[in-house]
Amino acid sequence: MSVIAMDIVHQSKTITVDQFEGNNDLQDILNTQLAVVNKLIQIMRGGTLFVDKYQLDGNPGIELFYDRFDNELAGMTATFDLLIYNDITIC
Repeated sequence: MSVIAMDIVHQSKTITVDQFEGNNDLQDILNTQLAVVNKLIQIMRGGTLFVDKYQLDGNPGIELFYDRFDNELAGMTATFDLLIYNDITIC
């Protein structure tokens, strides 16, 4: 399963001299979306989803992206295998 957490990058109209942040909120978006994906993974490892039988199988992979889509989206993609409880019998 892949879950994509993303937001739109906003470009500032004012000129800035800050070399780290630049004229957009890309760093803030990547930080926030990493927190969202991390929270989801932690809930599946031992939180409410784990108790409800939605559990991770192995370790998830997380990949950041920007400039992937035409509409200035940036964020994180989490890819993982999910174990789901199945109470259906063959009979």
